[in-house]
Amino acid sequence: MAQSVDLSSVDAFFDVSTSLKSGNAVSTDQWQQFDSSTCYKTYADMDNQFIIRTFKESISLVFDDRRTSELDSLLSAVQSAGGSDRALFMKGLIVDNYLKVKAHYDDIRAFRNSYDFEALRTKSIHKLASFLGHSDDLLTNLKSLHFFVADADAADRDHAIVADFNLIFQMSDQERVELLAHEYFHNYRYRFEDHSFNHRCDMNYLIDMIQNEGIADLIDKSVGYRSHFTKAIFEPGMAEAMIALYDSAENDVERLNDLIVSYSRNQISEDTMVDGLIDIVRFNGHPMGFFMANQIVRAGYEKELVETFYKPEEFYKLYNLAAEKYGLFRFSDVFMNFVFHNSSSE
Repeated sequence: MAQSVDLSSVDAFFDVSTSLKSGNAVSTDQWQQFDSSTCYKTYADMDNQFIIRTFKESISLVFDDRRTSELDSLLSAVQSAGGSDRALFMKGLIVDNYLKVKAHYDDIRAFRNSYDFEALRTKSIHKLASFLGHSDDLLTNLKSLHFFVADADAADRDHAIVADFNLIFQMSDQERVELLAHEYFHNYRYRFEDHSFNHRCDMNYLIDMIQNEGIADLIDKSVGYRSHFTKAIFEPGMAEAMIALYDSAENDVERLNDLIVSYSRNQISEDTMVDGLIDIVRFNGHPMGFFMANQIVRAGYEKELVETFYKPEEFYKLYNLAAEKYGLFRFSDVFMNFVFHNSSSE
């Protein structure tokens, strides 16, 4: 029977970083143990070794005090690039997280040994059940929970719910529960999704993702993006980007509508449409989806939103009702017919 909680990658991280902090070289066996631990193994087994190399190099830069000048140079390069270099931006997020671990090293190691992670998983599933208005008994056979030390994030992956250990350490217990309930929402929703719709094309996949992330964000970001992302646990560049995208979400809703309408009328190619979608639906649709979900809740349709949590057409219909009520841009009939019924109408 699979473990419901796995901390092997956290332990491997501490084994390697402790050696470096003590001024010792990391042995081949230690790195092998690191690569074979549950979370890091996913990246070590990839044909493209960029991510696993980034983890290892970042650990060495942060915890080996002999490499301070190299670390300073990297941080300067990240700041100068300002997010234009995606690989450098990602490495900057990981290094920033590792620096926070180093600053609270003894406390976070003590947290590893004293905290009840099984209870956290149970509470998170209960939170999700409460949000959906279901009993806990309905939310059975959900994925196990795996921790590692990477960047400040959590995700629903094929094999498990994975979460950055330092992010969990820095949060309050309520925040931990809500974050993981958000990820378990994705896990649970997958059982009900119309996969023939979602995977028919890139457009459908992104249309569904906007609902998926928008509703999930209601679980752990109910205080709003500005309050949520300005906490010290998030890297400033990420916070600024998310807040800016939320603030411009209504404009992006209009851009999304116009893009799909142009495609439905054969005014642009599918490749051009997909490139436009990628530019509009940034960060997996979180900001736009959360904006739409908030308008739906504000308009008094939260019950309907939750009852249809896996039906994107209903989400877009509810948003249009809310948009009409508040004088916001609403999706056109052409958009709705083309996306959900694959037929355009003037």
